[in-house]
Amino acid sequence: MMKKTLLGVTTIFLLSFLQSTAQEQVLTGQIIDRDTREGITAATISVSAKIGSLTDSLGYFSIPVIKYPLNLSISHLSYGSQSFTINFHPKQKLVFQIEKVITHIPEILVSGRKLQILTKSADYSVNEFEFDDKHMWLIGMVNNRPKRTRLFKANLIGDTLGSIPVKLPANLYKDVFGNIHLQTVDSVFQLFGSKDSIFLLYGENKETFSDVMGRYHATLGPGLVYHNSNPRNHVSNVFYIDPKLTKPSSILAIKDLPDDHSWLPPGMRQVGRVFGPRTLQLMLDQQRSYFREVQKESIFKLKDSLFVIDLKNDLLHVVGPDRKKIREVSISFFHHPNPSMTNLYIPFDDIIVDQLNYKAYISYDINNNWRFIPLNTQTGQTGTEINTPRFNAMNNIRIHGGAIYFTYPEKLYPYYQRVYRMIINNYQNLSE
Repeated sequence: MMKKTLLGVTTIFLLSFLQSTAQEQVLTGQIIDRDTREGITAATISVSAKIGSLTDSLGYFSIPVIKYPLNLSISHLSYGSQSFTINFHPKQKLVFQIEKVITHIPEILVSGRKLQILTKSADYSVNEFEFDDKHMWLIGMVNNRPKRTRLFKANLIGDTLGSIPVKLPANLYKDVFGNIHLQTVDSVFQLFGSKDSIFLLYGENKETFSDVMGRYHATLGPGLVYHNSNPRNHVSNVFYIDPKLTKPSSILAIKDLPDDHSWLPPGMRQVGRVFGPRTLQLMLDQQRSYFREVQKESIFKLKDSLFVIDLKNDLLHVVGPDRKKIREVSISFFHHPNPSMTNLYIPFDDIIVDQLNYKAYISYDINNNWRFIPLNTQTGQTGTEINTPRFNAMNNIRIHGGAIYFTYPEKLYPYYQRVYRMIINNYQNLSE
């Protein structure tokens, strides 16, 4: 009797063990990045609070399974958490493709440093950026891959506050009202940020938007202004158009007046005495004509006043919101200190305006090195050149809130383009 009981217990235990072994199966698979197709290391795989596993260096995992269907959870710091339902044991290895999730990329401002990289610790390469009053907008490629391009919203020191995916080609456009727009292949959307959200508003056909907004240079009072130059009669006009977009009216006419050569040094005036004033005038006209071909007449706005660079007469015109001229002052920042017969003018790139600090800067591109000089809009005089590092590949240059921003290839990872910020407040010596 004792032997039969022992045999029965042993049989029951063995059958129970075999049944348990038959029910428990091993699920194997791999976790890969959806874009790169590379295995993801250290991803957590779990089917319950007590059963879980980590992927190896190639993204492979194996995990015991008691029964189906099951809910398989995958989590990773850079990819977030995702769940998959599996109804039966697969005959082949499972491959899960997951996409990297970017919700917040923190940046740290190191106080006391004049030059710093805002996006050094970020995993995206910046294509371009632009500013509105409160935000810095960037278009960047995650892991420098065009198929993973995103639009980022950040604060003025590069802390990213949110992002959304966008497709190339895409670029940023700042209109005369200070609004930032996202331009796609055929549409334009105005950008609006609220806390950590990004909204695309007022969708418009790209061609229509360019026809309407592309012609205007600035706002003035309730209306808009644009510049038109007529090379035949050597007259440039600044036109004003009211909010109803009725017939434009000229508020400033710039004529090319005869040059009395009074600004020339004695050596140059001596040339006129030797070869005759007509020869000197022809040489000067040739120089001025070439200079105007490579240099545009700039229009910019500070506070509620409009400023017009007059290269024909070496003047800076200032027009008030009532469309009346407030003043005009002499300017000479595009003249060489000691002009020669062959090089009288310095082609400057443009006037860059810091709308937060209400200051204007003259930008020069000399031998692929950018230089910046503050311009006093009250007197027309220039200050001391800002001492900036010589970056041969500076691009997307902006001045905002007393700092110069630009993109430049990362030194350690040259295929990544980063955003640099250089504080310049301490270099300004002009009293506005």
